[in-house]
Amino acid sequence: MIICHPLKLIFFKTCKTGGTSFEYVLSKYCSDDCIVPILKKNHNNKENGYKFRNHTTTKEAKYMIENIMNEKWYDEYKKICIHRNPFEVFISMFYDVLAFNNGFINDKSIKYTEFYKWAIEHFNQLKLNTDIAPIEDMDFIIRYEYMKEDIKKLNIDNLWEKYSTTLIKTDIRPKESTVEKMYKGQRELIDLICERCKKEIEYFNYKIPLYN
Repeated sequence: MIICHPLKLIFFKTCKTGGTSFEYVLSKYCSDDCIVPILKKNHNNKENGYKFRNHTTTKEAKYMIENIMNEKWYDEYKKICIHRNPFEVFISMFYDVLAFNNGFINDKSIKYTEFYKWAIEHFNQLKLNTDIAPIEDMDFIIRYEYMKEDIKKLNIDNLWEKYSTTLIKTDIRPKESTVEKMYKGQRELIDLICERCKKEIEYFNYKIPLYN
């Protein structure tokens, strides 16, 4: 996440949505007193177990800002995030686990080689993004599928130009690992994701994979 005072903006970083690149670029607009955990700037305010992190939730940020820091930023600043089709997010999560053996599961000793087996066991991880950045808490949502269009709507000088030339944590997911291929014949998994992510699927009108 980032709290950027010059832009009066709070960015909540969701998982597998291009957030690392966006966070890095947005940090270039920050002053020294901004909160930028990825750069370890002004993020160590801690009380009752709360601390600004890369994936701080809106609930945590609101508590930290209002009750610990006694500031009004949460209400006064524009709150933004990036959301992405959960069927795509889940594939990217899987390859992130394969590449780094970390991130979204606690048992790092387990090795997964089949997407379906991993996904059935960990489909609850799909609530991460709506826990971090609930749709109803955001003032503006950048749609991953329309990144250029939505970033430009923020009207921040050269933000899209800088973002479009910044690539961090790319090439982890094979290009051939499409939604159509990964979910083919996986009716149980598709139904589980539809149930877990019903709100965002309906809100963004995300495409649901075919069963066959």
